[in-house]
Order: sequence, then C-alpha cells, then structure tokens
Amino acid sequence: MHCPDYTRWHGTCDLARHFYTRMMPGPEHLVEKGRASGDTKKVKAADALQARLDPEEKARRKKAADEFRAGHSK
Repeated sequence: MHCPDYTRWHGTCDLARHFYTRMMPGPEHLVEKGRASGDTKKVKAADALQARLDPEEKARRKKAADEFRAGHSK
C-alpha cells in the first residue's frame, strides 16, 4: 500500500480534497458576499478577488495538463 503510484494518487486526492473543501470556500464566500452587498467598494473588491482566483486556477490546470501530456507522450 505504499508503492509510488498508490501514495502519489492518494496524496493528490487528499491535497485536492482539502484545497477545494477547506481553502477555496473561504475566498469564494467572500466574493459572493461582496457582490451581494450592494456596496460599490465591496463589489469592486469581490471582482478583483475573483479575477485573482481564476487566472491562477487556469494556470495550475494548464501546468498539470502539460505535465500529464509530457509524462505520457513517450
């Protein structure tokens, strides 16, 4: 149960689970709350936060896809 593929797979799953269930709801909640507030400054701040979340996620997914393709193209 401790071979590399098992530990890598389960480590990745645990990391993703914790990231998306514990870390991401915080900023996403702030974005929703800021946009719903009606306050111009809070809406602007929520939009700025959303803009920061999206490009990073896109870059992370692209990097993971590129690494996957590089590892499987041999």
